[in-house]
Amino acid sequence: APNLLWRIQNGEIPENLNPRVWWILIGTNDLGKPGHWSNVDSRENKLCSEEVVVAGIVQVVKEVQRIRPYAMIVVNGLLPRS
Repeated sequence: APNLLWRIQNGEIPENLNPRVWWILIGTNDLGKPGHWSNVDSRENKLCSEEVVVAGIVQVVKEVQRIRPYAMIVVNGLLPRS
């Protein structure tokens, strides 16, 4: 989610891309991965918590709402992965 958020905030969504529905399926790669907010100097390998993943998804939704206020946004639940 952090990489997608950065891309949206830095103009990587084309101006002429105006779908009526945005289907968002993000966050699964962030679970169980060293966190963006983890202490880099720490010897502990902190993982992204569910709360951090949800916060990232919420930020992406808010950003899409900001740039495309009339679009419908569907957030897909996280799918299991191996």
